[in-house]
Amino acid sequence: MKSSIFYSLLALLFLGACAREELVPSPLTANTTLQALLLDEEANPASAAEGEKASTDKPKLLDCFTLVYPLSLTLPDGTVLSGGEVELWEAIKAWYEANPTVDAKPELNYPLQITWPEKEAPQILNGAAELKTAKEYCVAKKSEAGKDQQDCFELVYPLTWTLPDGSEVSMNAAEDWSAIKAWYEAHPDTDAKPELNYPVQIAWPGKDALATLNGAAELEAAKKYCGAEKWDADQAGADCFKLIYPLIWTLPDGSEVLMDDAEDWTAIKAWYESHPPTDIQPELNYPVEIVWPDKDVFKVIESAAEMEAAKEECK
Repeated sequence: MKSSIFYSLLALLFLGACAREELVPSPLTANTTLQALLLDEEANPASAAEGEKASTDKPKLLDCFTLVYPLSLTLPDGTVLSGGEVELWEAIKAWYEANPTVDAKPELNYPLQITWPEKEAPQILNGAAELKTAKEYCVAKKSEAGKDQQDCFELVYPLTWTLPDGSEVSMNAAEDWSAIKAWYEAHPDTDAKPELNYPVQIAWPGKDALATLNGAAELEAAKKYCGAEKWDADQAGADCFKLIYPLIWTLPDGSEVLMDDAEDWTAIKAWYESHPPTDIQPELNYPVEIVWPDKDVFKVIESAAEMEAAKEECK
């Protein structure tokens, strides 16, 4: 009887040890996020440290686009998983916990979709090469974000800002930033940024005329104009206005091309060279931004009809 109890306890201890081993997360899935794992990037350390919440947080480097779920992926043993973000993340973590010696990452299956904050319509990616292009654009965008825009334009005072509590601060000079700084020092738990009230005016170096911006979209267009100087000289209306990159075009077969600058036209040209005699033109995805450099005027174009109207203004 004693022998039977001894072996029963030994078995329970063995099973308990196994259970504890199963709870140990794989190094591949510990302190990371689903998107970071799938895109082979480092997660935001602050987000990953929150444990389960990290499964839905976006990585710090790739916060310029987001994977669209449901999607499909293939595990290292050939198993194909499909589903939403939460269920996929749980299934992946369980698989790697059961296979702790595997260091190969899951592979995304194509086509898949991603979304950009500045674009309403998702973009379709048909292969790893297109995903690589999107990631490279993210890196370039992040490196340009720190550029000093005052080298390009300056906001003209007076300015009015709305603070997170709804109060407003009027600024007549740069020194008045101290009022906004004081508000945030008195509200240390507030992460929301102040909102600039429109319309505002900006001044371009070397130009006497001021440009009026009527909304945040036009201010973003001005910033992009400063940092890139990436214009499409071949577009209709180029003598009058220019398109601001990045742009997304849909080809006749439904595939999409992300253009970071004018050099990316080679991808569209290559598609047409391999699909003769296709005479259907690619379609520009809206919204896009245009600028009249000689007038210092920026505008968001929401549709093909508005683009045609802009071209008419050039005549």
